[in-house]
Amino acid sequence: MKRRLLFAAVFLAVMGVLAWCLLTPAPEPRYQGQPLSAWLLGYAWTSGSPIPSNPGTSKYGFTAHRFIYTDWDQSDAAIRAIGTNAIPTLLQMLCARDTKMKIALINLLQKQHVMAITHTPAGARNFAAAMGFRKLGPQGVSAIPDLIKIYHRNISPWSRSATSTALYDLAPFGITQIAQGMASPDPQVRRMLIGALANIRAQPVALVPVLAKSLHDSDADVRITAAGALAAFGPDAGSAVPDLQQLRQDQNSEARFAAQYALDRVAPTNALK
Repeated sequence: MKRRLLFAAVFLAVMGVLAWCLLTPAPEPRYQGQPLSAWLLGYAWTSGSPIPSNPGTSKYGFTAHRFIYTDWDQSDAAIRAIGTNAIPTLLQMLCARDTKMKIALINLLQKQHVMAITHTPAGARNFAAAMGFRKLGPQGVSAIPDLIKIYHRNISPWSRSATSTALYDLAPFGITQIAQGMASPDPQVRRMLIGALANIRAQPVALVPVLAKSLHDSDADVRITAAGALAAFGPDAGSAVPDLQQLRQDQNSEARFAAQYALDRVAPTNALK
């Protein structure tokens, strides 16, 4: 009997430590008494995000919760109220990743009935963070350098996709910061940033020089992407014609085709010269 009690005590202690390590959130801003991440998860669920409400005590002596659900309007209100103070939490959520070991430990914790264990998949947290940056808009521009670093880390497909979404949404407000990120040694990062700039479809005075410079990138795919982006500007990208004509002599056949395609739209009268 004593052995069983000792085993149970050790088991509970181990479970408690694991639960604390896996599920205890980092300090974050609060809105109406709840942490920001709880409100943000309203973006990640069709029916809303579970937020603890009316705590009570379970028969095992642990705190139990009933749940209310946020909708997108409530999530919007929270992000507006917290403003730029939300950025550290959003960046942390973009970095969330469910490793095989973490999933295995959570599955183990959920098999016991002493304490309730809930876990939001990392992909849902990633997506919620991307939506948070969308709602921040211009206020989130200062996070662009960190977003580029997170994308470069390639934490997971979910994280990278959500991070690129955040960068696409912030690009119209942070052209300078995006352009500075073009110095990344990773060509995939540079291609993604060109895509973010091309998605703006405005401000050619600021964008065309950046894209024209990328026509000379060491990576062929970056050059091709830049040419395609310039084509979308049509005559507004006229200052890039010399660079496009030079790209038409590129060793890469796809780059040559992209250059011709862009010239046909930017300066059709000069496209064959």
